[in-house]
Amino acid sequence: MTEHLAEPRAPTSEPSWWLKLERAKEHLFELDDRIKPYRKTHRYDITETEQDDHGVPSWEYRAFSQLPVDPTIAVVLGDFMFNIRSALDHLAVALVPEERKTLTSFPILTLDPHVSHPGDTEGDTRRRKIWKKATRGMSDEAVAVLRSFQPFESHPPGVFDGIPMGPDDTVLGVLLAFQNADKHRNLVTMVEALDLQAVVITDRANGLKVPIDLTPLDPTRMAPKGARIFVGHAQVDVEAEGAIHVAVGVGDNPQGAYRRVPDFPAELLRVAVNIAEALEPLVAGHGDAPTAME
Repeated sequence: MTEHLAEPRAPTSEPSWWLKLERAKEHLFELDDRIKPYRKTHRYDITETEQDDHGVPSWEYRAFSQLPVDPTIAVVLGDFMFNIRSALDHLAVALVPEERKTLTSFPILTLDPHVSHPGDTEGDTRRRKIWKKATRGMSDEAVAVLRSFQPFESHPPGVFDGIPMGPDDTVLGVLLAFQNADKHRNLVTMVEALDLQAVVITDRANGLKVPIDLTPLDPTRMAPKGARIFVGHAQVDVEAEGAIHVAVGVGDNPQGAYRRVPDFPAELLRVAVNIAEALEPLVAGHGDAPTAME
């Protein structure tokens, strides 16, 4: 969460990448403020639907939170990611000679451009061109640092340990996917994910109350609003309470994978700060860095 976020350390000269990261941090705290109301525990509304289970009646119970998600959360998130991406590009520009400054950018690749991938000759060619164009004119040390942070060399955060994930699931991989989706104005989705904290079933016949054990949710696939929480062959009263996780995803699969806000942006900012701290000593002089307005 934001209270554990490493502060960007801006030098006195304030090169543009630090200004961009400071601005991203402001957006992150704004995101955190906008999401605070959804973290409060409240009672969910429950719907009851009768259905036929091979000739035997059963009842399905689904949970809904009535807190609407603020649509400006997605707007603030977009501003945050734009500043992160811009900061990385400014760093790349500062690492190349003057004649290359309009031709370079910070490369983000989920597949190694120096490895051939069977059946993807066209993709291999495209990735090599992207890498060569972005890094031409940089020192070998700078290129090595860039490579060390690439999704194909990185791993998802520890919260995803034990869950099959790959380069696309690293924070830079997700940043690339969101950036591409946002350019096309599609495939970026925002959901309200239920954070179930307590469910109690009451038998209408005898009044017996039974708490339900809740299985921890995979952090990439959270229970969406309207998730089924109980099915039985007798009508019961269901009480459920919890909070809401606001999450965003790239793709047209309504089941995810989604990234929680502000957890994902906080991790992305930490990685961007680490990249800036690793690359800044390799910048020849801040005078040639782009301004914050570029």
